[in-house]
Amino acid sequence: MPSKIRPAGSLKTRITLFTLVIFMTSLWSLTFYASHMLREDMQRQLSDQQFSVVSFIARAIDAHLNERIKALETIANSIDPQAMEQPAALQHLLNSRPLLQTLFSGGVLITDSRGTAIAEVPPSLGRIGVNFMDRKAVAVALQEGHTQIGTPVLDKRLAVPVIGIAAPIRDATGRNLGTLAGVIALRKTGFLDELTQSAYGKTGSYFLVDRQERLIIASTKTERILQPLRPQGQIPAIDRFVNGFEGSQVYINPAGVEVLNSVKRLTAVDWGISASISAAEAFAPILAMQHRMVMAALLLTVLAGALTWWLLRRELSRLSDTAQTLAHMSSLAQTPQPLPVERHDEIGLLIQSFNHLLSGIAQQKSDLEKQLRLFSAFIDALPNPIFIKDTHTVFTACNRAYEEAFGIARADFIGKTVLDLDFLPPATREAFQAADRALMAQGGQTTEEIDLAFCDGVMRTVLYQRCTFDLVPGQDGGMLGLIVDISQRKQIEEALKVREAQYRLLAENAHDVIWTLDAQGHFTYVSPSVAKLRGYTSAEVMQQSLQEALMPEGVPVVLDALHKSQAAAKAGLPIPELRAELEQPCKDGSTVWTEVTTNGVQNADGEFLGLLGITRDISERKERDDYRHFHGRILEMLAGGTKLDPILQAIVLGIEALHPDKVCSILLLDDTGKRVARCIAPSLPDFYNTALHGLAVGMGMGSCGTAAFTGERVVVEDIATHPYWAPFKVLAAQAGLGACWSQPIRSGSHQILGAFGIYHRHKYHPSDADITLIEQAARLASISIEKTMAEEQIRNLAYRDSLTRLPNRRLLDDRLALALTSSRRTGLHGALMLLDLDNFKPLNDTHGHATGDLLLIEVARRLNASIREVDTVARLGGDEFVVVIGDLDADAPVALAQALAVAEKIRTALALPYLLTVAPEQGTPATTIEHHCSCSMGLTLFTGQDAQRQTEILKQADDAMYRAKQSGRNTIHL
Repeated sequence: MPSKIRPAGSLKTRITLFTLVIFMTSLWSLTFYASHMLREDMQRQLSDQQFSVVSFIARAIDAHLNERIKALETIANSIDPQAMEQPAALQHLLNSRPLLQTLFSGGVLITDSRGTAIAEVPPSLGRIGVNFMDRKAVAVALQEGHTQIGTPVLDKRLAVPVIGIAAPIRDATGRNLGTLAGVIALRKTGFLDELTQSAYGKTGSYFLVDRQERLIIASTKTERILQPLRPQGQIPAIDRFVNGFEGSQVYINPAGVEVLNSVKRLTAVDWGISASISAAEAFAPILAMQHRMVMAALLLTVLAGALTWWLLRRELSRLSDTAQTLAHMSSLAQTPQPLPVERHDEIGLLIQSFNHLLSGIAQQKSDLEKQLRLFSAFIDALPNPIFIKDTHTVFTACNRAYEEAFGIARADFIGKTVLDLDFLPPATREAFQAADRALMAQGGQTTEEIDLAFCDGVMRTVLYQRCTFDLVPGQDGGMLGLIVDISQRKQIEEALKVREAQYRLLAENAHDVIWTLDAQGHFTYVSPSVAKLRGYTSAEVMQQSLQEALMPEGVPVVLDALHKSQAAAKAGLPIPELRAELEQPCKDGSTVWTEVTTNGVQNADGEFLGLLGITRDISERKERDDYRHFHGRILEMLAGGTKLDPILQAIVLGIEALHPDKVCSILLLDDTGKRVARCIAPSLPDFYNTALHGLAVGMGMGSCGTAAFTGERVVVEDIATHPYWAPFKVLAAQAGLGACWSQPIRSGSHQILGAFGIYHRHKYHPSDADITLIEQAARLASISIEKTMAEEQIRNLAYRDSLTRLPNRRLLDDRLALALTSSRRTGLHGALMLLDLDNFKPLNDTHGHATGDLLLIEVARRLNASIREVDTVARLGGDEFVVVIGDLDADAPVALAQALAVAEKIRTALALPYLLTVAPEQGTPATTIEHHCSCSMGLTLFTGQDAQRQTEILKQADDAMYRAKQSGRNTIHL
């Protein structure tokens, strides 16, 4: 029987309490919200009223102060400046103005320009002769010349606090002669009575405050007069008032009482009016209202609780009766019957639902019995032996296949354990029983292969599977067993293992990589030879996707082959073969070029299973092809007449493209073969190349400098520790270089032209292939340099004078033609000068032709130094030279003046003494000869219109030159 429900845990009690909680929460929330809003509304209304009062008082005080200021200024302006020297006249003036004594309860006085009182009323106060410059009002009036209200002080004569107002007395020029000052006694004045004598509730009070001095001037609380306000920072509300705030606020005053305060500033002076009243007095009606609302809320809470309890008890009585009926029915061993429905409300609906549930349970019971019969028929139809045991390892069921396999009727072993089966050996029975108990203890399932004797006496290999189950979680369950004869399958598997071992032996010892790919593009097998090819193990590659196993450009190729193979297999067509060259990444970060061949794989039904592929390393073949292509491109550049620097740069960049892990450079020596003239290394930093320019080669000058000096290959595996690199260790580290090997570049005559260097970013030992590479690169650079030098030599022989390196007659004709073409295009003049050396033949006759050659070389140098780079100097032969100047002025006289200036510069330069050092013969010292030689020069102008008569231009210059010689030499003739 169910236990009786306690009142505290009954549904009525919980619903009542829940309803009360909701009601009380809503009611009290409304109460507190209403009281809060009432307080805010009253505070806003009281604040407005209080601020109106202080504003009225502030205007009244402003009016009184302005009245007194105006009175003082009016009288001060009427005082005759002459009267300032007559104290009696001033005293008479004050006595005749009784209004001043009415307005100023503390008396009126007149001071001179030094602030000393010279007249006063009433005279009994004894202020005459006293200096008042220490009072702010008098000091400001005299010094700044305007009316000033002073700071409240305690007057010793009146024994009361006073305020002074002083107005300046001026002469016609505006000079301050003195002041007219009025004193207001704060406890005797009339205009502050509204402030000091007005009651403000029981706890309220008014204050007149000097904001700058933080001083109370007047108050309804007399004990606060002339009392300072709290210091800055103690009470923020007071600080706001002092800083200029106007309005109302609630704060805690210095006495610790919450007050409602309103402040208003005066306009006549920097004072303020403050009114304060305690919050308790101001909000007393609100507190009373809140008390009444709380009492009403308590009363409504009690009433709501009682009504809820009564209503629930009445409405839930039928539900309680139904529960008791159900409890009684559950104790009877009979099928539950539907309950009667007395009223169609929520409780009636609940009883109807319960009756429907009873009907459903009965139907489920019938269905379950059908399922059990179906399950029994199902397991009997299965060909494999099946058994069921309970939690105590006792047989509870089996199928027909189990009976036939072991030759025992189920009725003979149901209710027994395996220990009771006589057809099994005792050791086997004990092993089975121990395994069953262990499985029931830990739960789960087991699968094992065992040898088991069937009733025909044949020992078979079976797959013995067992699985525990729970009928009721944690309470009832058992174990389901399945025995599958796998003897025939085991024989097939053994045969397959032998064949697989044969195939695996073949695949694992093949040089090429053999692999299979399923229809989804996943690796299912990779032969171990992949470790030699890419550095990855078979297991690592089988975890890779195609995107990881191939470079990006190779992925679409394999995927396309996979899709085409799938489509061909689906259409019943032959699967196409793929043969492609693909680049694959290696584990060390490098790449390898491979040739990939694939064929489709299908099962017996023609279903596409995937691809079988063979990957072959073609790196060496690819490298040879790439090098042949690179070598051919360089030869094409040489054959096409490309200049040397682009060819050498192409060699460097080509080697780097073939070997991305390396950085190359070519160092070319100068004509002496002792210094670096140029450095072709586009992949090295600029600062590194700049540091090598002009560097002297020698032992220990890096790899390239040493190789160029010794003529032998230099290999440095670790730049950081090798002595050859000691002077450049920091430079190499900044450039990120770790190793360097260098090969000297030799000409066909074994002259050292430079050095070819290969750098590695890390410490590195070059292989035989690396050495072969640098030898080939240096040989290719040598061919390029020698061919370019030969072409340059041929070009110089054809177009240059062999002694002076100046253009010869052939090149002069080209340059003159260009100058004429430019003149025709621009309209500017050009000039041609033909000059012949004076006194040249005696030098040849006296010192020989070698000395004459030295003079001609020096003349060529001086001529080049005297003209622009765009102009031309040529040697016609012997001691005759030609100078072509272009881009002169379009106006002929101006162009002639420009040409004559250049000619004069040349004549002067050639007329300077020549110091010629003659090379010694064997056994004799070198000698220096000083020679004086001038020139005779013929000059002619030309324009583009003369383009068809170059010969005539030269002839004109030649005629002019001969006339220059005839006129006395060392001259210029036009």
